[in-house]
Amino acid sequence: MTAHALQEDRMKCIDGGMDDYVAKPFDSKDIETVIERVFKGKPPVKVRAIADGEEKTGHMIFDEKAFLERFDNKKDVAEKILSLAIEDITSIMEKLKESIKVKNFKKSSLYAHSLKGVSANITAEKMRRISMELELALEEGNYEKAEDISVRLEDAFREVCCITEKR
Repeated sequence: MTAHALQEDRMKCIDGGMDDYVAKPFDSKDIETVIERVFKGKPPVKVRAIADGEEKTGHMIFDEKAFLERFDNKKDVAEKILSLAIEDITSIMEKLKESIKVKNFKKSSLYAHSLKGVSANITAEKMRRISMELELALEEGNYEKAEDISVRLEDAFREVCCITEKR
């Protein structure tokens, strides 16, 4: 299991001796499929590489259906995970805002990376994409661009909160 989702990363893992490969975020069906395939001695499935710019879910703010499916449609479990994730995002967003304010690119980049992962885990695609943009701007040392993107990220988080509160 890895956060590296590019086709070349997958091939490195398989070529390196792994039985198969699951990229985050994943759901229980992904794990079941891999475990079944490995125990049956079948080779890993070759996956078509996702081309640059090709979107899996577009800029969806929150994909409730996909999120519930990750938890086998167990709404109580999904609600608890979502609640914890929103708390986590809130905390990280506050730390990110402060680290950008003092121009600590290294910390800011780590916070953006964390937000990218949590956003992906809760199927908040728009927020994930903006977090990724922010992480790249910070790694490039582009402070002005990072400030602008961080405002968009805050807006995207507010959208996620509005949608998830209305359910």
